[in-house]
This record gives sequence, C-alpha cells and structure tokens, in this order.
Amino acid sequence: MDTITLLGTATGLGLVAGFRLYATTLVLGLAVRLGWIDLAPQYSQLSVLASDWMLALSGLAFLLEFVADKIPWLDTLWDAVHAFIRPLGAALVAVSAAGSLNPAAQTALFLLAGGVAFTGHTAKAGTRVLANHSPEPVSNIVLSVTEDMLAGAGIWLAFAHPAIMLGVVLVFLAAFAWLSPKLIRLVRFQLAALAALLRSWTADSADVPAPGLLRAVAANGAAGLKNSIGSIVLHPDALEYSARRWFGERRYRIPFSSISEVAFRRRILVDELTLHCGRGEQHYYFFKDSRRANEEFFQAMVRAGCPVRDRKQRDWAPTGAQVRP
Repeated sequence: MDTITLLGTATGLGLVAGFRLYATTLVLGLAVRLGWIDLAPQYSQLSVLASDWMLALSGLAFLLEFVADKIPWLDTLWDAVHAFIRPLGAALVAVSAAGSLNPAAQTALFLLAGGVAFTGHTAKAGTRVLANHSPEPVSNIVLSVTEDMLAGAGIWLAFAHPAIMLGVVLVFLAAFAWLSPKLIRLVRFQLAALAALLRSWTADSADVPAPGLLRAVAANGAAGLKNSIGSIVLHPDALEYSARRWFGERRYRIPFSSISEVAFRRRILVDELTLHCGRGEQHYYFFKDSRRANEEFFQAMVRAGCPVRDRKQRDWAPTGAQVRP
C-alpha cells in the first residue's frame, strides 16, 4: 500500500468516524458482509466489523444515535458523552484499515487518525450547539440527515479514491484551524454542562449557589463573550455577565429597562434564559448543578419588573410569575 492510499483511507475513515462512529462501523461491516466491498489483503483486519456480534452492536448504537442526534439538546448531550469515545473508536478503525504495519507506524497512524477524528467530532458538536440556539427542531434534523449522507459518501471515497479523500481531509483541517477557537469554546461548554448535569444528580442541597450569582454561558448578544463560560450577576436594576478572555475579564451589562420580555426554559442539558432586548433575542445558559437557583434567578427578574413571555408561545413560567396578558 503506497503512502497516499494509506493516509487517504486511514484519515478519511478517521474523519467520518469522528462525527458518525456507529454509522461508519455499521456501513463498513455490512459492506463486507454483503460483498459490497471486496477487501484487499491489506484491509483484511476490517472483516471483524462484519461479525454477528459487531453488526448487532453497531446496529443498536446506530439506532440510538439516529434518534438522539435529531432531538435538540439531546444531541448535544450525546456529543458530550462521545467526546472521547469517537476519536478512540475512529483511531482503532483507521489502524485496522491500514493493514500490517510496524509498531511505530501503527502508533503514529493511531495518533494521526485520532487527532483527525477529534477535529471532526469538535466541528460536529460545535455546530450542534449553534443549531440548538434556534427554537425549531428542523435545523437539527437537516444537519443530522446531512451528516448521515456525508458519512456514507466519505466511506466510499476513502476506499475508491483515497487521494481525493486525503485532499478533503487537508481542506477540512485548514478550515478547522481557522475556526478552532470558537469550536473549542463550544465543546468546552458541552463538557462543562455534562459535568454539571452529573453533579446535579449527586450534589447536596447545601451546595446550591445563591440565585444572585450563577455560572452561565452567553450564547449570543454579549459582545465579544459569545459561548464563553462566565458568571451572571443580578443587580437591582440590571444583569451583568462577565467572563475571562485573552486579555483579562470582560463585562457586559443589560439594564432591566432595555428588556421587553424574558423567558425561562428547562432543557435536557442546561436551563435557558431568553431576553428580548432592543437588539433582538439574547440567550444565556445556566448549568444544571445550580438547580433551583436558576428558577429563582428568573423569578427575581420578574419581581424586578421584567415582563414574562406569554405561555401560548410554550415558554415555561414558574409559579408566582406574572404572565403578561
């Protein structure tokens, strides 16, 4: 196997498995089992994917991912859980596709494919967080179906035209390098939200923070602080969000007088505070380990005079909040 073919096939499978691990293993297994692909001797190790137990496992995992990946915020939770599973699985698939190599080459290829897979996972996970800012689920479904189709096309290209696939991988890596600061912030938010969700199941009630100061993430609106993990403070006449960036701490203040409507929603992974201001909607995410303090923060805003969005728009308003007619 020449170097271009090796790199194109291995990194191509790594990239595809980075955002669709179970689809990759299932399609490869079925392709081998049904004779869609005649494995060359150098790819013989991939035949393990065609075994009964591997097809059953891949099929079950694919069905779970197929459903979870199309539900807003459940897809983000799924991505957070798979932050390390996908790169590891992708690296193993890539090494299996490489055939017989010496240990040093196998290790290098394992690390390379794992790194490419991590960039694929990071790009997918970050894109999904951005899609979840949208109130409708259509964007999640469209993205998920597109990823399903790209996975199939990528697998075919990795075997049929590995040189072209290598070029695709290099272009993707260049784009990732340019967007990586934003994408890494999004994945950091995902992992922090998952950790907070796990803590919320075990934390003692005494550990709940005061509602006037909460850890939060600004999804949009806070100039220069988008998707940064920071804190949000409730003042008598305003909200203040602050977060650390490259050159120190930055603050963003929102007077209550500029807020025309406020809404609170419990999501699967986080709680969401939506503000309607003169500049449009602003979204802030509270972590689940704050628990009832998130709701109390919203109630304090209502008591301060912020109007609550009508229930007909399916936004949740807590007990005691005055809903505007």
